[in-house]
Amino acid sequence: MEVLHGEEDLQLETLQRFESEGLLKNGKPRLACARSYFLDLMDLDFKGLRDYYKTWRDLKEFLILYRQESDTRDSKKTIAVKCSKRGNDVYWKRVGNRLRGLKDVEDVEFFNRKARGSMKSRAVFITLTYDTKLSSVQDAWIQEGISWNRWISNLRDKFGEISYIRCFESFVNGYPHIHALLVFKDHAFNVFRQYSKTEKKYVFRVKEKAVFESSWDSNVDVRACSSLRSASLYITKYLTKGFHEGSEEALDKNLRGLTLAMNWIFRKKSFAVSRDLLDLISDLRNSKSRRVQVDLFGEKHPVVWKFVGIKTIYELKSEYPDLNFDRDWKIELPYCAWDPLN
Repeated sequence: MEVLHGEEDLQLETLQRFESEGLLKNGKPRLACARSYFLDLMDLDFKGLRDYYKTWRDLKEFLILYRQESDTRDSKKTIAVKCSKRGNDVYWKRVGNRLRGLKDVEDVEFFNRKARGSMKSRAVFITLTYDTKLSSVQDAWIQEGISWNRWISNLRDKFGEISYIRCFESFVNGYPHIHALLVFKDHAFNVFRQYSKTEKKYVFRVKEKAVFESSWDSNVDVRACSSLRSASLYITKYLTKGFHEGSEEALDKNLRGLTLAMNWIFRKKSFAVSRDLLDLISDLRNSKSRRVQVDLFGEKHPVVWKFVGIKTIYELKSEYPDLNFDRDWKIELPYCAWDPLN
């Protein structure tokens, strides 16, 4: 048997293994295949799911886009754009762009952390966990969106407008938990200082914790944020920490690989930002401006690009052996088999 060398060869070996197990569609790992196999198991195979997710994530695929402004050959152009997949480099570039407004927020101080008197805050950092006795792992993930919407709606009924950013994370046992930053428009909570033995430092909590627990079935942790900037930096750092570490072992150690895999198979948004929060802390796009097509990174284009199809890096290298698809995310193709003028 020929000895394979290189990352791509190892990936091909993995694809062949999944192919022999009937877990590929047209030779490619797909979410539908993962759901039909892993969700039918009595107990979720976390390692198997994580390996399958990573194979899907690391398989480089490209959108083939075609521009034709007129019937002349000079105006045509065909490009291959690397697909954004949950957890790959394109995805994290887009996440970083989305969170840029949070990082650059103009600060608003809610209370002085060194103060000894009365303190109040309109921003809190929340962690919502699930009681494993209430449901299975699968049911917990299926219900988490519904539970979150019910919980945040209950708070809005009590306190009015609430802006937020929230993310779904996985524990080592596969059960989900939710982290969220909430900013209240018209309400401030009473804050007190408490020493944390586990963290060996003082943390800030709110006296009205019961209102956050009233519509949640499991444990609720509430921390007061001293300023909007500190809260924004904390949540953005939390959302992205560990994702760019240098090894898969590092990612697995802090459960990022499992978190991404679980959000993927249950078709959850890893994080969500309410529109009003973005309005508060980031530059708004002019809604009255003329609408134009944008690319994966939000860049405007005055012309229309037509979607042609999706190709793996192996298919493109076979068709265009002189082009380097490992270096760039966007590559112009010298010709296209789907071009009606060819």
